Amino acid sequence: MFYKSLFIALFLFLSLLQADYITEYKMGDEVQTFMYRDDSHSKLVSHSGGEKSEIYRIGKKVYIVSGSDGDKHIVDIDDMKSMAKSMGFDASGYVKDAKEEAKDYKIINTGKKVTVGGIRGELYTIKGNYDGKPYKQDIVMSNDKNVVKSVKAMFSLFSTMSTMDNSDDMFDVKKGYVTIKSDGMELKSFKRKSIANSEFELPKKAKKQEMPKPQTSRDSKEDVDKAIDMLKSFF
Repeated sequence: MFYKSLFIALFLFLSLLQADYITEYKMGDEVQTFMYRDDSHSKLVSHSGGEKSEIYRIGKKVYIVSGSDGDKHIVDIDDMKSMAKSMGFDASGYVKDAKEEAKDYKIINTGKKVTVGGIRGELYTIKGNYDGKPYKQDIVMSNDKNVVKSVKAMFSLFSTMSTMDNSDDMFDVKKGYVTIKSDGMELKSFKRKSIANSEFELPKKAKKQEMPKPQTSRDSKEDVDKAIDMLKSFF
C-alpha cells in the first residue's frame, strides 16, 4: 500500500513538471489561443478577417503559418526580419521612446481581489502620463507562477512577430506579475491540459514562403512594391 501511494504521488509530481497549458485571451474583438509546453514548444492561434493564423516556437526558431487548409504557407521569422532590415524597417527608435514613456507611472494596489478567467488576481490602479497628458487605468494582475510563465511566453511570441527585438519586457508592469485584464485585453480561461505533440509541429503540407531578396536600384518599382506589401501583411 505504501509503495502504491508513493508511486501515485511520484506520478502526479512528474505530471505537474510536464504540464501543458492553454491560455485564452480576448484582445479587442478577437480571441487568441496560446498553447504552451515549455520555452521551446509553444503555439499561438488567432483569427483575423476570417483567416486563421498560427505562430510556432520550435526550439529557438519562430514560424508563422497562414492560409487555408489547402493552401498554407510558412514564414521563417528570421527571414522576415532580414528582409525588413534590408528594406530599412527599424523599430528601435519606437521601442526606446515607448520604454522612456512607460517609466512615468505609479502602480497603486487597491487591496481588492478579483477573479478573471478563473484566475484569482489583484486589482491595481495605474496613474501616469502619456504623450504629455495624465491618465488613470484599472488593471488586474496575477502572480500565479504557471499563469506568469505561460503569459510571458505568449507576449514574447507577440514581440517576436514585430521588428522590435527584445521588446517583450515592455509588457511588464510589476515584477513577478502578468496582466490578466486591462482596457481591450482580458483573460478568458487558463487550464492545464495535455496537448498532442503534433500541435507543436509545422503542418506537413504547408509550403515555405520565400522572402524577396534585398532590393537594389536596378529592381523595378513593381518588385519593390510587392516586397513592401508582403512585409506589411505581417504587422
